[in-house]
Amino acid sequence: MLQQFIVTALKVILLLLIAAVSVDLPKAAIAAVQPSSLPSFQLPINVEKQTTVRIDGDSSMAVINQLLKEEYQRQFPGTQVEIAAEGTDIALQKLLKNEIDLAAIGRPLTVEEKAKGLIEIPLSDERIAVVVGHNNPFKGNLTVEQFVKIVRGEITDWAEVGGKPGAIRLIDRPAISDTRIALSRYGIFQNGGFSTGANAVQVETDDTATMIQQLGSDGIGYAIASQLVNQDKARIVKLVVMHEALPDDPLYPYAQPRGYAYKQSPDLAASSFLGVATAGIGQAAIDMAKTAEAQAVVEALNPLSKIGITKIADSDTSAYAQTFKAIPYWLRLVLPLGLLGLILQAILKWQERKPVTTSSTITESLSDRSSTLEEVHLSVIRI
Repeated sequence: MLQQFIVTALKVILLLLIAAVSVDLPKAAIAAVQPSSLPSFQLPINVEKQTTVRIDGDSSMAVINQLLKEEYQRQFPGTQVEIAAEGTDIALQKLLKNEIDLAAIGRPLTVEEKAKGLIEIPLSDERIAVVVGHNNPFKGNLTVEQFVKIVRGEITDWAEVGGKPGAIRLIDRPAISDTRIALSRYGIFQNGGFSTGANAVQVETDDTATMIQQLGSDGIGYAIASQLVNQDKARIVKLVVMHEALPDDPLYPYAQPRGYAYKQSPDLAASSFLGVATAGIGQAAIDMAKTAEAQAVVEALNPLSKIGITKIADSDTSAYAQTFKAIPYWLRLVLPLGLLGLILQAILKWQERKPVTTSSTITESLSDRSSTLEEVHLSVIRI
């Protein structure tokens, strides 16, 4: 029973260690998307008044642009951020001509674009989800190959993928959509390109709610996964890679990075804005933007429903998260180990003081302590 007690204690310590490390996982995930050669941008202390930051780019970055604009202008009164959404290609051309300071992009830069001196800094690594309408009778999964064949019009009936007989309609996004472009650049689409068949219906605007409204009971489409939260008009289809995978699975095949492109040696306007975007306050704004995007989809699909969007707090995270982040990283790892030492010391003292008892008493005592620790273990998991 003593061994069981120690094992349970070790489980508690392991959970605390995982909690200590997991706080930095979102930043680590973002860093994994960014090449190590990219320079870092510091959050400036002051920015000169009358500074203007000019941003243009893809519509998928519109909400992120807006909330980062508000945060930047709040941090540095007297500055101004001008934003537009003319599309990534136009924005990159304007960036090369020095007509804007930053291009908001929803796809990676091409080799040719990088050769012209452009640099990208991804801020959010999204997943591209495959969706069907909520009333679609198809409840199965698709292999990546099957989805490609549906896109190209080579599979045109749901019965061909295990569903009930019925025509398949592909609800496609505009050709300039960064979500579409990001999807088309995956290797499986390279042989033959992202060409669609006669069963495709292309929406005019690169808007997730519009795409969902067109799905009906026979359509299939694709969207940024984080924009599908809380809505009930579309259902995500699992894709089979090595196993069934939803967008939150690391093995899920389709991703879309969103971020900014800038020229080498960026000016003060660009570098100061990127300093805000990559800091904690910027990441909080980006997280809020994702929530706002999802809620906008819900409201577009349900015009009578109004879901309030909480204003971004002055701090970049909750008070708890701020306090936790203030603790040095090494100390987060040492504290659980210190706790383990105290627990083991308490066990030894308890063994020294414990009076001689019968075997049944020992069993009951340790059983009670084990139950208590199991409750602590469950409480930690709930937290």
